[in-house]
Amino acid sequence: MKRGRTRPEDLVATVNVNASSIIGSLLVILSGVILYADYLISLFGITIDYEFKYYSSLETAVWLLSNTISPLLIVLAIPFKPRTWSYVLPVTAFTIQGMFILNDEMLADKSYFWLYTIILVVALSVSLFFLKRLAGMINRRVAKLTAVIQQLVGYIAIHIRDNYVAEEDRTKYLQDNLETFDDINNKL
Repeated sequence: MKRGRTRPEDLVATVNVNASSIIGSLLVILSGVILYADYLISLFGITIDYEFKYYSSLETAVWLLSNTISPLLIVLAIPFKPRTWSYVLPVTAFTIQGMFILNDEMLADKSYFWLYTIILVVALSVSLFFLKRLAGMINRRVAKLTAVIQQLVGYIAIHIRDNYVAEEDRTKYLQDNLETFDDINNKL
């Protein structure tokens, strides 16, 4: 197998794609980590001298703020095309928070907390895997159908030209309609 020479501009494009993906992955990971900022406040004993109007404590305010920021970080990361594996941390963090809510409401058995969490994270990960495969299959099918439609448009144009256009007008027919046929193919 003959290998071509690597051009410097190809290397720069590869580095830019990887750097972008790394930035996106870090933002997604940060979205999972930030959910536990309230625990860091408790762990380090951080206090402020401020009377909250709506929140019972600094931890509650930080928890609500981090739950607002976390999804925004995920949305912000999307244009950077983060690696799929980086979504595991925020999914796990949100799942753990959901399990805490179920535990607090006595809807889940506390002794199975981690088992439920792991099962749910694995189920979500497997679902994501199969949804990606399904999307790939649909994209391939759409590409095949698009190619078939483009061939049909060409066939119909030639069929009309050969069967319904007088021989002396065929060149003019193609010139007049070529732009229309190209527009149809470009829209597919």
